[in-house]
Amino acid sequence: MLHGHGQSGLFFYYKTCFLHTALKNKLESAILEGVIPPFVGGIEFLYPNGPLPAGDHHNGDTWAWGYGDFEHDQVAGLDKTIRSVMSLLDQQGPFIGIIGFSTGAAVAAIIASLLERCDPCQMFPIQTLHPPLRFVIGFSGFMLEHSSYQFLYERQIQTPMMHFIAQLDTMIPGELTRQLAKQCSSCEIRYFEGTHHVPCSHDTTHDVTDFICQNLAKREAEGN
Repeated sequence: MLHGHGQSGLFFYYKTCFLHTALKNKLESAILEGVIPPFVGGIEFLYPNGPLPAGDHHNGDTWAWGYGDFEHDQVAGLDKTIRSVMSLLDQQGPFIGIIGFSTGAAVAAIIASLLERCDPCQMFPIQTLHPPLRFVIGFSGFMLEHSSYQFLYERQIQTPMMHFIAQLDTMIPGELTRQLAKQCSSCEIRYFEGTHHVPCSHDTTHDVTDFICQNLAKREAEGN
């Protein structure tokens, strides 16, 4: 569970904990029906902080995944972020998927792309035994548009992704999320009324849980 810029794992927990019961109920029903296998140890959610402080040190519990203009520039600190997330995956995983908001969603797409690669890339020379993710859910996500990051998207991301777009979002306009969606071979887009936030309506919660369950069931049917 990857928070947005200037937030924290704890903050994101309070904004998304409504998903816990809904998702657990959905998956437990699928397990009872034999659609997916049981999860050893149960279903857990992990909320790490970004590895970089956001703003000055007087702001308290606020963290970032990188600095600068994510749309046009190279992102300072992104290499540290990727190392941090990959280390977390290796040490506490395997994880079946990532749910992210804003910059957290952008990072989730990058992680999905890197886990699909057979060899470490020059910009992020990280080796991992973690398998590709089974899904990514992104709220107000976007792709990094600087030319140095195009290798992350030039081979379409294969990991199933669901993108949520807030129709009144002025921080991450819908077109930025749609640009990321175009780089995904298996994705769905959902729109909701509101601004730059994680929606908590019954419809969006159903979309999230249904998308995750369907993709887990699909992978199980394929023997993966």
